Amino acid sequence: MITLASICLFAFLFRHIDDTRVDTKVALTFRVSLLRALAAASIVLLITGIAKTVGTGWAGVLSSFPITLFPFLIIIHLSYGAASVHSVIKHYPYGLGALMIYTLSVSFVYPVLGLWLGTLLSFLFATVYLLLLLMLQLAGDCFRKLG
Repeated sequence: MITLASICLFAFLFRHIDDTRVDTKVALTFRVSLLRALAAASIVLLITGIAKTVGTGWAGVLSSFPITLFPFLIIIHLSYGAASVHSVIKHYPYGLGALMIYTLSVSFVYPVLGLWLGTLLSFLFATVYLLLLLMLQLAGDCFRKLG
């Protein structure tokens, strides 16, 4: 319930952040791809390495670190600026809703359906959530344009 309340609270608090369009995209050359991959891998290795040195008590805390989001935000910031990062952060709570649905579903369906079918069904539930969210956002955009 705390997670759900936090998702709702921050989605509400972030609603005033403007969405930013990227007009000029960074050319995705081999060098840019290599630098991005090295930066992301370094951050992941650093955080997982720290988890090994701090012991099991803190390793659990570090396991919840947004390990894929952090490098992504750095890359977006360096490539497109702070406003684009704000747009990503604005929508992050909605993605956490899908993660919450997936995790909750896993806890119920794994014991009944097993790993493979349980994973597939849990992923399907999270995907349906995201599709319903998209439909709600598109409907809201239509109503705003009409009124």
